Amino acid sequence: MYDEIDENDTVFFASMEPYSYSDLRKFLSTICVEQNNNIIKYWIVGKSVSGNSIYSLLITDFTSSFQEIGLRKSIIFTSRIHPGFFLIREANSSFVIESIINFLIGNSNEAIILRKFYIFKIIPMLNPDGVICGNYRCSLNGIDLNRQWIDSKEILAQEVYSVKEVF
Repeated sequence: MYDEIDENDTVFFASMEPYSYSDLRKFLSTICVEQNNNIIKYWIVGKSVSGNSIYSLLITDFTSSFQEIGLRKSIIFTSRIHPGFFLIREANSSFVIESIINFLIGNSNEAIILRKFYIFKIIPMLNPDGVICGNYRCSLNGIDLNRQWIDSKEILAQEVYSVKEVF
């Protein structure tokens, strides 16, 4: 096997397995096929610059009355605002958010209690264009979306703008 490697070949090593936009879509389709409408709801909160969907999830105990749900405090999670496909600290957040979602929709006593008292609002991939294109920190517009929370403009940072409009 090693006889086939030429000494002039370039070899790349990844610090971890990448997590792509396709991986996210596959995960969401899996949990939404198996989803319990009394626990999780999801929708497209907006579109990225190139038209990719930005997904949002709500996880709580939806069997409660609207009044009870309305009084619950919200906990918001976002992931992959910096796409950083090849950096462990950025791509790793997709694996972490997937684990958080799996825990929150699970049947453990802790998850049931958390859903009873809180609403979890989750954006699992805020910068899909950056992830798809392999950008390090920026969106397709060349903007660091993490610097757009205070004064986001729809034309420059529509991903952040869309999330702020909903949440």
